[in-house]
Amino acid sequence: MREGDIGQAFRTGNEIMDRYVLRDYHRWSLLPNDLVVLYEIGARITGIIELRINGDHIVVDMVGSNALVQAPGVGTKLMSLAENFAGQLAIREIRLDSLDDVVSWYGSLGYAQFADRYYDVELGCWLTPMKKFIR
Repeated sequence: MREGDIGQAFRTGNEIMDRYVLRDYHRWSLLPNDLVVLYEIGARITGIIELRINGDHIVVDMVGSNALVQAPGVGTKLMSLAENFAGQLAIREIRLDSLDDVVSWYGSLGYAQFADRYYDVELGCWLTPMKKFIR
């Protein structure tokens, strides 16, 4: 992610996700072991994913598609990118904490719940820990 990207319009349409703006993603991209990848069509950001390398696994901290741009399948492409990236690093596990409205979507990508749901005070919502083993 480039600093010049932070001025673009990006909204997921999810109240919790939209608390964060591209400036936040840029700040996260500067952290050690963090990677923020944009999916662009033309000059427009259509999707974003934040990955964190955490020892023997990768954590997907955020993934979202831009509701302001019609680009079906962007989230699936970004999750595939995360899995390919993990494979290149010989990391065999991806973890994430899912919002309730996308648990079944992650399930359709092969992710499974591995711990009890918990309430995240900072976000103000319930999250479901999920993971997938990469071959």
